[in-house]
Amino acid sequence: MKILGQDIEEDPDGDVGPRIRKGTAKDRIISTTDTQMRHGHKSHSKGFNGYKASVVVETENGVILSTGVQPGNRSDREPAVELIEQASIAAGAKVATALGDTAYGDTQTRKDLCVLGVEVVAKTPPIPSKRGFFKRTVFAIDERRGSAKCPAGKSSIRRTRTRADNGWSYFFSRHDCKGCSLRSQCTPSAIRARTVTIADNSKERDRLLRHQKSRRFRTRYRRRVAAEHAIARLVRHGIRQAKYFGTQKTQMQVALAAMAANLGLLAARLDLGRLLRAVMRLRPRVHAAALLAATDLDAKPRGLQLALCRPPL
Repeated sequence: MKILGQDIEEDPDGDVGPRIRKGTAKDRIISTTDTQMRHGHKSHSKGFNGYKASVVVETENGVILSTGVQPGNRSDREPAVELIEQASIAAGAKVATALGDTAYGDTQTRKDLCVLGVEVVAKTPPIPSKRGFFKRTVFAIDERRGSAKCPAGKSSIRRTRTRADNGWSYFFSRHDCKGCSLRSQCTPSAIRARTVTIADNSKERDRLLRHQKSRRFRTRYRRRVAAEHAIARLVRHGIRQAKYFGTQKTQMQVALAAMAANLGLLAARLDLGRLLRAVMRLRPRVHAAALLAATDLDAKPRGLQLALCRPPL
């Protein structure tokens, strides 16, 4: 009944009776056999059904330190703090830097990880704007006077607080916009005037956008390629397809794949055959010490750098 009800709604006028719901219900259940899987999106035009897997990779050696799985409709950045904490415990070292893609570059994720003492190196999500029209950054904002000036030199007539992020919305005069020569580049509306919304974190986002154009940022961000290499190793172990029902079992699948990938990485770096032949000739008490020394990769690095990534399942 719950699955049926999420796609049906009552007619608001009461004339027709129940009807198919417009749009998609929030947190919609899409399977009767796996009630935890959800609709997800790799991009605006490409979707999938299932889960999202997240991994944390140590950038020096490419070792996968922690993994996580969540339903496909959750945001990539949600488990970032938990994954970083798990990686720090696994590595036995404090995490200094976390490298991630744009999904981890929002200001809230940066604040959450800053509490842990972790610096985030990630691209900032672009400022939303309609294609072909002036972006927010071309408007001059005077916070002291509470006004904004457009590229044509006209000033806003009033401003109001936004509900979502405690920012400001600046409104321009319809009379000024109507006869403006730049109107076709400013607003698609033939009647309404232009409105500019400034979020409370706009200054921080502008600073981050400027910083990501610097050579220092590009040099540091390039090290995130270790995460792509780790994903390639995990893909060879079949993580593109969830083999079990439920988040917990799928998490086990990703964790086992990460363990196999780490063992493969170790085997590629060490001549295990020669090592084992040498160890078998040692006394039993020295046996464990020799194996530990051979498998301990950067046990206590000065500042651990991690790469965050999300391969969809």
